[in-house]
Amino acid sequence: MGNRYIGIGSAIVDNIVPFGASEPVTKRLGGGGVYAFTGIRLWEYDCMLALHTGKDFEDLYGEWLRANGIDWSGVIQDREHTRTVNLYYNEEGHYDNVDLYPEEYPKHWENISTVLLDPIVTGHTRGVYTITVGDTRILADTYKIINERGARLGGEFSINYRFGEPDNLEFFRENSEYMDFISLNTYECRHLFRGCRDAEDASEVMKSLGKPCFLREGRHGARFILDGKEYKSPLISEFGDTDETGCGNTSTSAAFWAWCEGKDPLEVSYIGAVTASANAGCEGLIKTLDQDLRDRCSHLVREYLSGERGGRR
Repeated sequence: MGNRYIGIGSAIVDNIVPFGASEPVTKRLGGGGVYAFTGIRLWEYDCMLALHTGKDFEDLYGEWLRANGIDWSGVIQDREHTRTVNLYYNEEGHYDNVDLYPEEYPKHWENISTVLLDPIVTGHTRGVYTITVGDTRILADTYKIINERGARLGGEFSINYRFGEPDNLEFFRENSEYMDFISLNTYECRHLFRGCRDAEDASEVMKSLGKPCFLREGRHGARFILDGKEYKSPLISEFGDTDETGCGNTSTSAAFWAWCEGKDPLEVSYIGAVTASANAGCEGLIKTLDQDLRDRCSHLVREYLSGERGGRR
């Protein structure tokens, strides 16, 4: 069982409806948990995919799982269908989603559970990455399991439903108590926190939380915030241009892995940015997670850190 790192969240079949269209034109396998897992798997073989999903999961994802030798023994198929959504994109690159099986996946459905994690988090586990909707009780229960077994919990908050709420900073502070590493993008920050206008404001908000944070700036790169300091990486386009969300779960899980491994903070930032580009070049899941891709990504990170491709920041 490869459980040094565990990626949890959701598996989702995305039916893509581009801006200006009325019907789906592309069907993609995805989901925050699966994307997050790929960000770790690119850099680390000792990792596991774990999630709640449907009985048709292997029919949908099996070919990709087998081709990449992925350990999915942590997957619990306790629903009839894998979550399937239509994604209606707006001109900023963000989207509204409509679930096709809402009775199986209620609104603001929390992906994490003690049932999922208790059997697979062991003393060997170093990090667990999740996407949480901010259910404080569930987050506290899962953090207790992870923390007691010597691992760290990191991830992204999927809380667009809280856009415009007046108490978001307090909400974030409360939930961040049960996270060791967090991430948002600047678009989310502008809509979550009053007075947050740009990346600089977002950075100050993240610093106030006192936790390591990977702040994604889309086409402006990213910054890793640690102990009140910023470590910036530019937009990296060698594989593909990162979208406005910063290829969220894929880049954040890679940055989380790098932080857990004790990498230099600037290297953490670049590993996240390079991973975002690797994902962006695929228009969906990274198809082949092999040593060749890892070597190419590692080489890029070294070049950026040495100054060959723009220098340290």
